[in-house]
Amino acid sequence: MNVAENADRWLMPQVVDLEAVIGVVCRENECLSLKHPPALGGQLDPDNIETCHIAVHFSISGQIHQQIKDLPAGTYDHKGRDQTVQRRR
Repeated sequence: MNVAENADRWLMPQVVDLEAVIGVVCRENECLSLKHPPALGGQLDPDNIETCHIAVHFSISGQIHQQIKDLPAGTYDHKGRDQTVQRRR
């Protein structure tokens, strides 16, 4: 994977494009943050985006990814529901 592909995956420029579309302006030390993260089934949708202090964003994102990093692929469905819970019912 080359540097441009990594930048697209990691920096998600489509989210920055949404900033202009939805008219949200980040203040100093803020970034756009997804309320429902893609790793848990969240979508890149204007209703799922909010501004957040950058330290809070990376702290929460890091905690989520640390907790789910060892889960098998497909553990969450497209709506973010935990499929292991769904199967037990």
